[in-house]
Amino acid sequence: MNLQQLKLLELLADARIVSGEQLGITLGISRNAVWKHLQQLRKLGLEIESVSGRGYQLQTPLELLDKALILDALDQQSIKLPGELILQTQTGSTNDDLNKLSSAQQHGSVILAEYQSAGRGRRGRSWVSPFGHNIYLSMGWQFEHGVSQLAGLSLLAGLCIIRALHTFALNDVGLKWPNDVLRRKGSAYAKLGGCLIEINGDVTGPCQATIGLGLNLKLPDQVEIDQSWTDLSDHSEISRNALVAEIISQLLKVLPVFSTQGLGPFVEEWNQYHAYAGETVSLSGPQLEITGTAIGINPQGAILLQNKGEIETIHSGEISLRKK
Repeated sequence: MNLQQLKLLELLADARIVSGEQLGITLGISRNAVWKHLQQLRKLGLEIESVSGRGYQLQTPLELLDKALILDALDQQSIKLPGELILQTQTGSTNDDLNKLSSAQQHGSVILAEYQSAGRGRRGRSWVSPFGHNIYLSMGWQFEHGVSQLAGLSLLAGLCIIRALHTFALNDVGLKWPNDVLRRKGSAYAKLGGCLIEINGDVTGPCQATIGLGLNLKLPDQVEIDQSWTDLSDHSEISRNALVAEIISQLLKVLPVFSTQGLGPFVEEWNQYHAYAGETVSLSGPQLEITGTAIGINPQGAILLQNKGEIETIHSGEISLRKK
């Protein structure tokens, strides 16, 4: 996205109708150039309507990311980000961008993007990332111990999102092992967000974790996703920047604890929000197919499944959990 396109978007952000002539005058370009820029913005997933005889209008208002607002919200909680806060208009993947920073720069830094062209989830799935409505966030954190002790980090990241949503009185949310955030959609749960953890380092330590979070605030009405999904479009009063700040705040509160004590202090709380607790679920993977009753997680981040009177302990990997 070039500077003129960003300015054009700022002029339309409040979802009022603005004529093509006025847009052209403000930007110092022709109406034809305005139309071409609008076409490029639509390719990013922005729903811009042409109102006959009147001009152009965003279907819904747009709250662009604002570094000053996010840092101010953290400052009000007396929280200081250990690293840098980096905002990008568009990128391939915030995780990839954070991994490109030096090890010293990564720790405590956060990268946010308005749009991702190559966002991804667990097991290589693509993550639908339209411009300006959702949250695409990556935070770096260095741990002194080894990779094997970071099991359960995705569970902790999901819990941070739940905590953040609760501060905005959103209580119809839950967690799905190992990395999904869910929300009630009718009588069932649907995917609201997810976590992708990428780790570089030695088995014995130290190692660097990239904590990637995606959260659906507003998805287009017509979107191709291969599972049941939901968003927060019915809570448009929630400030995107305020929610970003709260998620960062929650991460900064728990990561030092996790670094020294592991997942143990958070197991009871995670189980409290376990969406499928007591439900019959199916776990499947390359060499696994098991059905049983979901009990909860243990301090190592494994899910506990009751199957034929026995408690099975299933660790994370290329495993999919579905409710039967």
